[in-house]
Amino acid sequence: MFETVGHNDVVMKIFPIDERIGLEASLDYLETILTHDSAGFVFLDTDLRYVRVNRRLSEINGLAMETYVGRHVSTAVHPDQWPERKTILERALAGEATLDERRSPITAPITDAQRHVLVSYYPVTSSQGVIGVAVVVRDITEQVAAETKTGHLALAFENTSDCLLITNLDGVILQVNDAFVALTGYPREEIIGNSANVLHQPVSSGPLIADILDGLQHNGRWWGDIPLVHKNGSTLYTETSITALLDQDGALIGAINACRDVTSRIHSAQVLRETQMRKDAILDAALDAVITIDEEERVLEWNPAAEKTFGYSRSEALGELLSSLIIPEYLRDAHARGIAHYLKTGEGPALFKRIEVPALRRDGSEFAAELTALPIDLPGRSLFTAFVRDISERKQAEAALEAAVERQHTLLRDVLVSVTEGKLCLLGGEEQLPVMIETVGDPIALTVTEGLRELRAATMDAARQAGFVSERQYDLMTAASEAGMNAIVHGGGGTAQIGLGADGAVQVRVTDQGTGIALENLPQATLARGFSTKATLGHGLKMMLETIDRLSLLTGPGGTVIALEQYAERPLPSWLTL
Repeated sequence: MFETVGHNDVVMKIFPIDERIGLEASLDYLETILTHDSAGFVFLDTDLRYVRVNRRLSEINGLAMETYVGRHVSTAVHPDQWPERKTILERALAGEATLDERRSPITAPITDAQRHVLVSYYPVTSSQGVIGVAVVVRDITEQVAAETKTGHLALAFENTSDCLLITNLDGVILQVNDAFVALTGYPREEIIGNSANVLHQPVSSGPLIADILDGLQHNGRWWGDIPLVHKNGSTLYTETSITALLDQDGALIGAINACRDVTSRIHSAQVLRETQMRKDAILDAALDAVITIDEEERVLEWNPAAEKTFGYSRSEALGELLSSLIIPEYLRDAHARGIAHYLKTGEGPALFKRIEVPALRRDGSEFAAELTALPIDLPGRSLFTAFVRDISERKQAEAALEAAVERQHTLLRDVLVSVTEGKLCLLGGEEQLPVMIETVGDPIALTVTEGLRELRAATMDAARQAGFVSERQYDLMTAASEAGMNAIVHGGGGTAQIGLGADGAVQVRVTDQGTGIALENLPQATLARGFSTKATLGHGLKMMLETIDRLSLLTGPGGTVIALEQYAERPLPSWLTL
């Protein structure tokens, strides 16, 4: 149909007219052939006017065939395209063909609604030379669309942040993107053509691939978490979606794999699981009841110790109001106000402290509990965790011990009073101390370096003022000196105060903040000469009792108070006054 000729070393394609049948017959013949080729056809004369246009071109350009004939080609070409088209047509009239020029339709610039075409321009010749131009137009819109789509896909393939790889049915890697190279450490040239098995642990590779193929064949897709082996041998965890790659007949020929690195998420989830397991183990093993509530007092956590303490199972307690479970009714309003006050101000007087509160068991019985409550401030909400311990048995034991100590104290007091003929009075509290009579002088500070000499002199002066004979003056001074020495040695120091009564009685009160005398040591401390819980040589209480008329003793962990009382005349023994 078209001939290739050489002219001045330039190869050209021309359409020669068969002069035996004439121009019209030759154009009919050409148009018939192009119709079978689904191509559009135009014949322009040497004045570039339309002589022949076939139906296919009319369809491509969207113009009726009868609108072309006789018109100059410039009237059917968009002004923006005419200068270039004019040059091509002039070359064709000069005998030069232009083949397969890709462009939009001849009537307008490219738009989304128009067709894309390949246009070829051929000189039409006869024995008289070039007599016109044959234009052949082939619609390539679908091809352009496919190329555009392929280009977009290729761009997306390379620039997505997800790791992408394409494999065939045998698992051979056909293509990978930059994200895959960055994630796995394998260069393209090293991994393409290899089996995807190199990315999987050998133990799990077979079952994993079989599962993936089954998903692709039945659902066209598979997704899940897949561990991958980095080139350096480390393990990566990926969230993977695999889509079936089908041929034009719908047969499975491969797969497109999209992977996202979730190693940090997997590790975080593992750490969270381990943390939760440790927390559960701690809660399960805790001896104290551990209870967590939300802002509405709804129970969120209830450990086995709480089940044992209060009688409610975990399933029964979760979601219930704490106040309805364990708080006595007369305390519920105060409990609600405390939570509301914290949520409003961030302050809670009872928080972060170990306090003793009454609590309820499931059977309605009330018991003493030791509670420590802590707030847990989370974004947008607040929780409260309480550690509760049933101390009812401890309280009972403490009460029993206090009663036993009191009985022992009473017995010892009675015994000591009897043995000392009423001189020693063992006191149970400050309210039992003898009333301080009118004091003489200021309190005397007792330390290692001073105070003791001043106490002795002041005691002697008070005894003389009271009219004591010399022997009783020295007895009182000796007892006061011993009491002061005990305060310094055993109590680390103290104070002394001297009082003088109108009846001639002298009172010396010595106070210290030492550890006091233990109950079990009182008999020896008061009756055995020289007894001490420290390595001292003092005569102690025994010496005081031998030289004083009356000794009141208040002692305990907080310190000791000794009140010495002496009279001008030694009183008769108590047994003579009965």
